[in-house]
Amino acid sequence: MRRTIRPTRTQDLLRELLQVRAHGIVTEALGFLVHEPSRDAVCASLRNFAARLQPLDPLQRKAAALEAEDRLKQLGVAASEAHQLVEASLHQQGRQPRPDNRQGREISVLDPEPWPEPVSLADVLDEAVGGGSRR
Repeated sequence: MRRTIRPTRTQDLLRELLQVRAHGIVTEALGFLVHEPSRDAVCASLRNFAARLQPLDPLQRKAAALEAEDRLKQLGVAASEAHQLVEASLHQQGRQPRPDNRQGREISVLDPEPWPEPVSLADVLDEAVGGGSRR
């Protein structure tokens, strides 16, 4: 016997709440874009959009991302471009600097200048363990 599972009223309300919240975020962030907006305008709006997603959980972020893609397509942005730009804004959001009260710090390493002459690894290792002679 096969049973059909129907969504409960609570699930329906939750889905509706997610859609309303996503719609509000998208409207606030992308609401001023005109039909066939420039890529710069879209990028600026998506940065604003990503910032508004910070307090949301992953499900809410995904709902908002889908809503943003739909809005961009309605404005004349190609579907693949809309998807790529929204995804990029979500990934950029994850690279925001952490607050100072969290564990760990971001480090940046500059490319070192190469040594001007060839180096013998054996000599370097000998010096490192103290077995090499001083020059």
